[in-house]
Formats: sequence, C-alpha cells, structure tokens
Amino acid sequence: MEKKFDYYESQSRSLLGYEMKQVLLLHANALNAEWFGELAGMIKRRGYRFIPLEQALEDKAYRSVDTYTGAAGISWLHRWALTQGKGREFFQGEPSTPAWVMEQAGVAAE
Repeated sequence: MEKKFDYYESQSRSLLGYEMKQVLLLHANALNAEWFGELAGMIKRRGYRFIPLEQALEDKAYRSVDTYTGAAGISWLHRWALTQGKGREFFQGEPSTPAWVMEQAGVAAE
C-alpha cells in the first residue's frame, strides 16, 4: 500500500499539478479487517487525515471531464488521464499487488 500511495500521489502531481484529496476504497473482508490498524498508521504517518466523502469531493479535480467508457474499474486519475489523451508512458510504474495479498483476498486480478 505504501508503494500504491507513492504512485498515486505522483500521478496526481503529474496530471493535476498538486496532490488532490484522495478517496480510499476498502472492501469489507477479513484481510482488510486484519491489517486496517497498520494501514491507518501508515496513512497517518504520511500526513493524511480522514475527512467526509463530501469534503473530499469538493476538490476541483472531481470536476474534471471524464469520457472513459471501458470495462476496467480504474482510478479517477487514470480515467482523467485517458480523457486528456495521455500516452502509455503516463501509466507506467504502477506497483502490482503482491501475490500473497491476492491469494489471501481470494481474487485472481486487481
């Protein structure tokens, strides 16, 4: 998750010129429940704080044009980048979820 945060903070700066208010989606499962304390600690160490969704959505980034219509459940940053015509190089470097996490979560793909 630390690598994911690094990546998406960088993506935000590259696309928007600043670090936008992010929305963290966590699925209700045993893996997330078991590790939430560590995740929350990492988030706090990075300087984040939890705010209501409505407050996060006040960020001007969420008013960006989005024309993505594909089947993938991709991030808003990537939706906006595709809308802006960003090339393949923009999306490089996204860290993969470790195999053990995928196995514990019971999923085959991100």
